[in-house]
Amino acid sequence: MRGRFRSASTSVHWGTCSWIATAENAFEETDAQKLQVFADIVGIAIIKDRLFEENLRLERVDRETGLEKYLPFLEKLGSSVARAQEVHGRVAVVLLDVDNFKQIVNTFGTTVPTAPARDG
Repeated sequence: MRGRFRSASTSVHWGTCSWIATAENAFEETDAQKLQVFADIVGIAIIKDRLFEENLRLERVDRETGLEKYLPFLEKLGSSVARAQEVHGRVAVVLLDVDNFKQIVNTFGTTVPTAPARDG
């Protein structure tokens, strides 16, 4: 007997579960039900892991602008300075304080005002 399991919560197929018996009618309906419950639990664990990873990503990125937040900026700045020191190079940092940035975003959307920061 072979079975393909789908999570009850979604129509996404994650894999195949096989169980094999040499005797005929070795498996009862309750065996298949237990395996389905197991497949559902595994499916929920996969969804939970994907949501956790997305939350970690969103923690580092501003939802409105798509730009990195302050802590990731400091981490990258630190690694850039360290890399420059290793090769006896230099680092330049440009900080802009844009007045009424929220108003600009509301007027033009997030694409126009954040494009230079994302592209640079």
